[in-house]
Amino acid sequence: MADYYEILGVSRQASSQEIKSSFKKLALLYHPDRNPGNPSAEDKFKQINEAYQVLSDTNNKLIYDLKLNGQYIPQAPVYPEYEPRERRRYRYQQTPPEAYQPRFTKEQIRKVYIVGVLFFVGMFIFSFFLYTYMNKKTAVMHYEQALIYAADNRLYQAMSEVNKAIYFNDEYAEAYQKRGELQLVAGPNYELAYADFNDAINYSETPTAEMYFYRALCLYKTGKYTQAIEDSQVAYKDAELKGSALYLRGAARKALHDYTGACKDWQEAYAAGISAVKDSIQANCGNF
Repeated sequence: MADYYEILGVSRQASSQEIKSSFKKLALLYHPDRNPGNPSAEDKFKQINEAYQVLSDTNNKLIYDLKLNGQYIPQAPVYPEYEPRERRRYRYQQTPPEAYQPRFTKEQIRKVYIVGVLFFVGMFIFSFFLYTYMNKKTAVMHYEQALIYAADNRLYQAMSEVNKAIYFNDEYAEAYQKRGELQLVAGPNYELAYADFNDAINYSETPTAEMYFYRALCLYKTGKYTQAIEDSQVAYKDAELKGSALYLRGAARKALHDYTGACKDWQEAYAAGISAVKDSIQANCGNF
């Protein structure tokens, strides 16, 4: 991933004014009108412009800084959503009991009938558990393949495999989380990602702080600031996510006009090593 701070020649703690000043100087230096017939200067000018478009926008800068801190998934092209087939259902037809034969007593017939019913009930239960077990095994297989594709940045194939995993096991919490992470790449689509992270939390026996952090990000992006604060507070308990969770909670509090709480969160996030929050502190919290 390109280092936009390095392209603009500024540090990662640079203020918005420093970024803007550096962009103007470099843009004048490499502008195509000043370097006619120089492809290298033209490419440099494009890189400078791309870096400034990201770092000058608060939301894009937030996401980009999260990537640099290892809290976000790399962007990738939009791909079509996998449409799962209708779930197959198997029916087991019970063979009706044999017709009454005069040579058998009623007690014998009753015993045969009971044994037959118990046999078919047992077969049904066995088949059901076998079907469920095989579905879960198949779901794990597709999920593991999705992880391999995602590691190779083959995100279209990863989405296809994780959809298959959910098709075979619709309570697979890890698969919902992975699909939610992939949804953040496509667009990103925060509403679909929120639904997946919500299912991941609901189906998980012990939901992780990462699940709550990603759901908080989706809630913030869709304007549900109060709920975003609640999920951020859960993610805050994880040492690795503490700084990013504070940054996100501060942004949500600012959106609710709680500037005192926002500044407190941002200052703690800065102390936790999230340097990107410096601009927010300077812009909203007075002297820093």
